[in-house]
Amino acid sequence: MVMTEEYAAKYFGEADPIGQRVTMESDTGTVTVTGVVENVPDNSHVKFDMLASLSSYPQMAKNQFWIPITSIPILRWPMGLRRKNCRQSFRRW
Repeated sequence: MVMTEEYAAKYFGEADPIGQRVTMESDTGTVTVTGVVENVPDNSHVKFDMLASLSSYPQMAKNQFWIPITSIPILRWPMGLRRKNCRQSFRRW
C-alpha cells in the first residue's frame, strides 16, 4: 500500500510507516505500507489517501464488493503532437 504523507502522519505519527501492517476496515486482511507520497494537490482529479494493488492481495481481490468502480482515462501526449494526428491514430486503434 502507498499512502499520502497526511495519512502516514495520522496513523503512524513520527514513526517510519514503511513495512508497517494496516488492517483494512470491514476486512480481516492486512496490507503492508510500501511507500509514502506527497499529498495529492487540491486541483488534481485523481483523489486518494491510500492506494493498494489488488494483484498484491489476491484474497482481497476475491471480495471486490467494497471497491468503487471508477475509471478515468489519462493520456499523456508528446510535445508537438497535433490533434489531427491523434484522431487518425485512434481510428486505426
